[in-house]
Amino acid sequence: PELWTVGSGSAWPAAPAGRAAADLLKEVRGTPGALGYIDGPVERGGGVAVAGVDSGAGPVAPTASAVRSAAAAADVDGESPDVRVTVDPALDKAEAYPLVLVGYQIPCRAAGEAQARSVEAFLAYATGAEGQAQLERLGYAPLPDRIRGRVRAAVASLSED
Repeated sequence: PELWTVGSGSAWPAAPAGRAAADLLKEVRGTPGALGYIDGPVERGGGVAVAGVDSGAGPVAPTASAVRSAAAAADVDGESPDVRVTVDPALDKAEAYPLVLVGYQIPCRAAGEAQARSVEAFLAYATGAEGQAQLERLGYAPLPDRIRGRVRAAVASLSED
């Protein structure tokens, strides 16, 4: 509160959604008192601080490890091949960043056999050891083992009929 110098109210200027992270970061850097949300592992630097989120166990910064920890604690819906993950934003687990965005792929079996094989090969790579290691090198959080196993089983089922 004593650091906040912008005042209060709901008439804050807003940038359009869907802008590139680098553009948004440049705008935040150039606007005194600006707040911004940048998804994923974007190099921030240049005087832009990263905020930790405290949902009960102390502030946690959005590192790949903290995101993976929150995803590991997520609910995974049932045993169906549709792997639906729900991360609780009120998670009070120490070292778990609670504002996690889980990405999904929804392959269509009716796309034709050749396309289905290509999609299956890509998803198998992305969820395999090499694909997960590449994500980690890029600063993203690899899937927790429990979720990764479910996703890999769903991917393998794409070619079953």
